[in-house]
Amino acid sequence: MAQKQPFAFDPKQFADMFKFQEYSKMFDMSAMPTMDLSALAKAQQKNVAAMIDANKVALDGYKAVCEKQTDLFDQALAKVKSDLEALKTDAMNAESAKDGVAKLQAAVEQAFADAKEVAEMAQQANSTAFDILKSRAEDAIAEVQAEVQKHTA
Repeated sequence: MAQKQPFAFDPKQFADMFKFQEYSKMFDMSAMPTMDLSALAKAQQKNVAAMIDANKVALDGYKAVCEKQTDLFDQALAKVKSDLEALKTDAMNAESAKDGVAKLQAAVEQAFADAKEVAEMAQQANSTAFDILKSRAEDAIAEVQAEVQKHTA
């Protein structure tokens, strides 16, 4: 005698799960809100414009940082060269050693001040670029909220 299996596969029940009419109701376009494609395109244009502006600001800032670093390197090289020339002509004694230590200390302090200035320039460039992108993101969120309000009201 054949027993009924507790988890038997029934192809008819399985097919009923995929009835086309049920799925067509889910994707009924008349029930879905319409999207303003021109507004979407305009928003994307604004996003791209904000990215371009942010990149320009960042590039200008990095260019200024690079120019400043090059200028500082040239100044440091000229200073080292003049200090080496002075070292060749001066006799080594306690006074010249003391003067050399003072020059070294001044050079180190100047290097730290220069590094701080360059870091601040880079930070300013990044901050300005971020502010541009942040502003656009806030505007985009406001635009989406306005569209949602239009469709839900």
